[in-house]
Amino acid sequence: MNTARPDRRQFLAAIGTIAVAGVTIPVLAGCGSGSEAPTASFPEVDDATKQAIGAAINAGEVPVGGAKFFTDAGLIVTQPTQGQYVALTDICPHEQGKVTRLTNGKLVCPLHGSQFDPATGAVTAGPSLAGLATKSVSVSGSSATLT
Repeated sequence: MNTARPDRRQFLAAIGTIAVAGVTIPVLAGCGSGSEAPTASFPEVDDATKQAIGAAINAGEVPVGGAKFFTDAGLIVTQPTQGQYVALTDICPHEQGKVTRLTNGKLVCPLHGSQFDPATGAVTAGPSLAGLATKSVSVSGSSATLT
């Protein structure tokens, strides 16, 4: 019976190939599997936050085409057109980074640069494959209602 044994060079090449595969597969898996949810879930909104949103809208702190960030509540309130208000979650579905900017008319997650439409929450530039959860906002007196 003839059993060939690998020489030292073949052995080291095989070990190197296994090591590279062991590193490459987890790294590629981290690039995204396409298994993101369609949108992020919308956070619970307490009465104090509804009062704060109503007060900000009444005070003109949410300009047309602008946004106000309620970071403690995990929300962004925008006014895409005159009198139309939208509340969006501030958590990016890609890797749960905080969406913290409105730049060139888009909500932006600084973690990887995903961009979202401030009127609909739809993703307009990745890497996120999913949009932000949204609710319409109406103000009655000093409190906001989110639906």
